[in-house]
Amino acid sequence: MSYTAAAAIKAAEGELGTRETGTNNTPYNHWLGAIPGYPHGGYGYAWCCSFQGWVADQAEGEANRDYPRTAGCEVAVGWFKAHERWSSTPHVGDWVFYGPRGGTHVELVVAVSSSSITTIGGNTSGSLEGRYFNGDGVYRKTVARNSDRIYGYGRPDYEEDDMPSEKALWQWDGIEAPAGPDGKPLNPKNPTWRPDSYLRETYMWVRRVQREQAATQATVIELSKAVAQLAADRGQQVDPDALVQRITSAIENVTVRLDVADESTA
Repeated sequence: MSYTAAAAIKAAEGELGTRETGTNNTPYNHWLGAIPGYPHGGYGYAWCCSFQGWVADQAEGEANRDYPRTAGCEVAVGWFKAHERWSSTPHVGDWVFYGPRGGTHVELVVAVSSSSITTIGGNTSGSLEGRYFNGDGVYRKTVARNSDRIYGYGRPDYEEDDMPSEKALWQWDGIEAPAGPDGKPLNPKNPTWRPDSYLRETYMWVRRVQREQAATQATVIELSKAVAQLAADRGQQVDPDALVQRITSAIENVTVRLDVADESTA
C-alpha cells in the first residue's frame, strides 16, 4: 500500500462518528504523544491536527517527510510552506487550514466543487444519526470555497501514482484557466476550470476559429471575383480560382511565419 489521497480519505472515513471522552481525550492524541500541562495525563489537547497526522500514518505516510507530525496547526502550515506544498486552490487530499495564519483548525479535503469543499475533520462539530454535536468528534461537512475562514491548503507528499479515478477527475475544479493576451484569466469570474470547462472552451474556440476562417475564405473568393471582373473589363484574363489559391497560400505562409516568431520568443 502506498500513501495516496484515496488511502487517507478511506482512513478518515473509517473514523466518522468517533467522539472524544472527557476533555479532548482521543486515541489520536495518544498516538501523537503527551504534552505536559494538559488534562488526562497530557493527552487532553486540541486534536484536529493530531487527527490528520494519525490519518496520514494509517495511510502509510512517513511523518515529517510526507506530512507534518504535530499538534499545532500553525506549525503544520509552516511545514507545508517550507516544503513548497502550499496553495490557495483546493484539491482532493489537501489539508485545509482555518483562521489567522491557519492556526485555528485543520481538516482533510475529500471532495471539491466549483463553489464548495467537502471535508472530514476531528475536534469539530457535526451530526450523527440525526443528532448534532458541538466540537467533540470526527465529522464530514461542506464549506463554501469563498469562506473567509479558510486560510489556505497544504498538500501532503502523496505517491506519484496517486491518480484520481476518471469520475473523480471530472469533479475537480482547481486547474488554472488559460490567460488572454493581457495575461489575465479569459474569464475573471472563473479563474479555475474543471476539465470539462477546458473541453467546452476549446470547442468554442475551435468553432470561433472555423467561423473566422470561413469568413476569410469567403472574402478571398469575393475579392478574387472582383479582381477577375476588373481585369476582364480591361480586356485581360485572370483565373479567379487560381487567384484564390495564390491568396490562400500567401495567408497560410504568413500564419506559419507568425507561429515561428511566437515560438522563438517563448
